[in-house]
Amino acid sequence: MPISSESKSIQSIIWFISYCFIYSVITTLIKTIMQQGIPLVQIIFFQTLVSSAILGVFARKEIFNEKPSGKIFVVHFIRSIFWFGATLLFLDSLNHIALPKAMAISFSTPLFTIILAIIFLKEIMRKSYLISLFLGIIGMLLIVRPGFSDYEPESLFVIIASFMWAITDIIIKRLGKVKGNANISWYFLAISCIISLPLLPFYWVDMNISQVGLMLLIGIFFTFSLTAITQAYILGDMTIIQPFKFSSLIFVAIFAYFAFDEIVTLPTIIGSIVIIVSTSYIAYNERKIHKQGLSYQVAKEVIK
Repeated sequence: MPISSESKSIQSIIWFISYCFIYSVITTLIKTIMQQGIPLVQIIFFQTLVSSAILGVFARKEIFNEKPSGKIFVVHFIRSIFWFGATLLFLDSLNHIALPKAMAISFSTPLFTIILAIIFLKEIMRKSYLISLFLGIIGMLLIVRPGFSDYEPESLFVIIASFMWAITDIIIKRLGKVKGNANISWYFLAISCIISLPLLPFYWVDMNISQVGLMLLIGIFFTFSLTAITQAYILGDMTIIQPFKFSSLIFVAIFAYFAFDEIVTLPTIIGSIVIIVSTSYIAYNERKIHKQGLSYQVAKEVIK
């Protein structure tokens, strides 16, 4: 019996909230192990190594049935470089600003994705884009609060990371036309792991058993997060699931309070809501105008 559209929507929401929960767990575990003195390069290496190994075992047929051409491999490499740099910046920001605040600022990634889609994918600049982008920028400023006494310059690390993640989203859009999700994910993970390898001897710190266990958990959860976000976007519609992104902030706020004694502030909550509403409106408006619009499709493929 075919699954009804309503049932698919419910399942997609469950998968998406699961992704938000898992991603919140990952960031909490990473900040925990960072506070124990483990370098960022070492964390990223193990995260990508474990995750690529798991995908290589369970999705090997889809991954290795077709090897990428030289041109596609270069695209994979460029995506991995931008993701690696963005992740380093984001994780480094956690040494300076509260985890909920960093998570909230990262919600701006789809806004940058839309701007890049207009520039590089020749998407039409609609009135709805201008309104939503303006609101999204206001939301980001509410969180960052430049000029106020509680302004933290390290917030710029997250903004730059969000812009770099947006570049990877555009690359995903292009790769998605010629490759399957498992194929894209595995090559991205494997190349990211290789990129971190030459840096590893300069940053390596010996780990105890519990730290190795945390590293394995981060890699396993990272694989689950890729699976969850993929299923969410396969089953559901961006306009339906995007508002549930706010659950990430809820989960992170809970974990950060108990793990690091960090409290989410009211400006962060308000700014997050404004950003999510603005990106949801873009997706909703694109769906009404043309369901296959590039901006809608790019936004649909945003994976963090």
